[in-house]
Amino acid sequence: TWDCGVACIQMILAWLRDEDNVDVVAGSRQWMLDTLQTKSIWTIDLMFLLNTMCKDDDINGSLLLCSKTLGVDRKHNSLHYYERAFGEDQIRVDRLFEKANDLVLNMVCLSHLGLAQVIRLVAQPHIVAMMLLDNSILRGTRNTYAGHYVVLCGMSCEPAHIRKAKQSDRKSTDDYCMMIKNPGGMNAVDYVTPYLLEKAWRGKGAD
Repeated sequence: TWDCGVACIQMILAWLRDEDNVDVVAGSRQWMLDTLQTKSIWTIDLMFLLNTMCKDDDINGSLLLCSKTLGVDRKHNSLHYYERAFGEDQIRVDRLFEKANDLVLNMVCLSHLGLAQVIRLVAQPHIVAMMLLDNSILRGTRNTYAGHYVVLCGMSCEPAHIRKAKQSDRKSTDDYCMMIKNPGGMNAVDYVTPYLLEKAWRGKGAD
């Protein structure tokens, strides 16, 4: 759904605050929706939200945005998922990146970020990563691109978790799997093979 990124921010804030109070989480969500004032949400929108809320709550943490393009990738204009609001988004998003530069927010432009590098980071207990994936690949529907944010929160070598991950990727031979919190899922944590996660992450339109 369009608000999956907001749901991911809620998950991250709850983790940072060690907070499971439903009313507090719901209040944060409403503030974010009121602040965004759009249903066309980009990663830079989410970074500004999280940065503001961490400062307001005096949360001692650091944020880093990694992307192939620090701005709007014009090639996304050809994707049906983006085309309806692409012109307006381009102006708004480019301005947000300019503002982020002025505020010296942590951003890195990388032509390629290896999954192994991400795995090494999220294997540490104090680091999570929000990822923009192609949900059609993640779910195995193979329809047109469907952008979807998830929180990558770790990896597991537990045999039971690996078996769950392989239910969606029977060919996998990996002896570990990735743990994600998926706003569109029914489970507290979903288990995904590294191959399937990377395939969804490398899809056109993902980042």
